[in-house]
Amino acid sequence: MPVKGPRPFRFGSRLIPLPTLGFLLLYACDTSPADQAIGAALTPGGRPEVLYVSCPGEAVERVQVVRPVDNPGGDDDVVLWAITRTAPRPTAPQSFVVGADPPDGFVESVPLADALPSNIALVAIVTTDEVSGVVVPFRVSSLRTGRIRTDLGRYVTPTDFRQLALSICNT
Repeated sequence: MPVKGPRPFRFGSRLIPLPTLGFLLLYACDTSPADQAIGAALTPGGRPEVLYVSCPGEAVERVQVVRPVDNPGGDDDVVLWAITRTAPRPTAPQSFVVGADPPDGFVESVPLADALPSNIALVAIVTTDEVSGVVVPFRVSSLRTGRIRTDLGRYVTPTDFRQLALSICNT
């Protein structure tokens, strides 16, 4: 008897489950200028990090890494790690190392129980006092040291990433 469930989509010789295809299609378009301000990379020590370039006056409220179930940022996401701002408007850090001690002014609201899965689609979500949630999809196995993966799957230098992110602050 066949197994019931969503039918996979064939992309070349690979089968992609429909929920994953929807996720990929959702993030194939740049939907917000703030999407250019978030990225993911590996630290020189090989740990995943979420990077966010705040505009002047903007404060990061929450950073999380989730395994999306349907639409990232939804109530059904599996939150693997999260930190939340506790101090009044600290200087916004630019880098948040997953599972490390949180930066000053933040507490770990969802501790990292295990290492992030290497080859599973994950999403980093940053919420600020001005943006309700900016996302970057990634797989730990695809992250690089010295290059930042953007929301569109491109890899850029830290300098280019910062310049592009700051260019949208006045738009």
